Amino acid sequence: MASHNLARITIDELDILGYSVAGEETVVGMPQLDVCFDVGRAPDQIIPINHVLLTHGHMDHAAGIAYYLSHRKFSGQKPGTVLAPANLLKPLREIIDAWGKLDGNKIPAELVGVIAGDEYKIKPNLFVKVFPTKHSRGSVGYTVIESR
Repeated sequence: MASHNLARITIDELDILGYSVAGEETVVGMPQLDVCFDVGRAPDQIIPINHVLLTHGHMDHAAGIAYYLSHRKFSGQKPGTVLAPANLLKPLREIIDAWGKLDGNKIPAELVGVIAGDEYKIKPNLFVKVFPTKHSRGSVGYTVIESR
C-alpha cells in the first residue's frame, strides 16, 4: 500500500504524481522524466525516481530528504541525486550525516549545488535549467528541457 495518497494525472503520456498544501508538504514527481520537484516527506511512490530537484529548504519541501536517500540504499538502489540551491549543501550534508549516525549506517547521496543559470543533464536527451525565484534566500526553480 502506498504511503501517501498522491494525486495522479497523465498529460501527453507523462504521469505526474503529487501533493501540495502550503506549510504541510510539497512533492511532485514525474517518473518518466526521472525527476521529482521537492521531496516533501518522501512518499514511497517517489523513492525510485533518481533525481530530486529541491527548490528551497523549507520543511514542507525538504523534510524527507534523508529518508528518501536512506530508503534508496535500503532497497538496493543507487544513491539518489539531489540538486539543491548551493547555499543549502552544507546544512543538507549535516542533516544526512546526522541521520546516518542515528541509523548506524552512512547514507549515500549525490548532492549537487545549483544557482540560477546552471544546467544539469538528467538523461542523454534531457536536462534541467535552473532559474531564480523570490521565495527564500537562494531559492530556485527548474525547467526540464528535452533536446532533439
